[in-house]
Amino acid sequence: MPRTFVGRSILFASVVDDPTGTVAASTWKDAVDGSVTVVPVHSTHWQMASQSALAEIGPVLQIELDR
Repeated sequence: MPRTFVGRSILFASVVDDPTGTVAASTWKDAVDGSVTVVPVHSTHWQMASQSALAEIGPVLQIELDR
């Protein structure tokens, strides 16, 4: 089993597959010792690397990298 990650994390959750993001977030609770911020992405899980999904994900990552 991998070690627990200690720190803040961002979870990009498919709102098509998991409208509230709670199912996806719950799968990480034992792997992360810190906050898990759920960011909704308007796609299916399988479309998370599509141009439209990345257009939502990219700005969030940029803000995080600029912190």
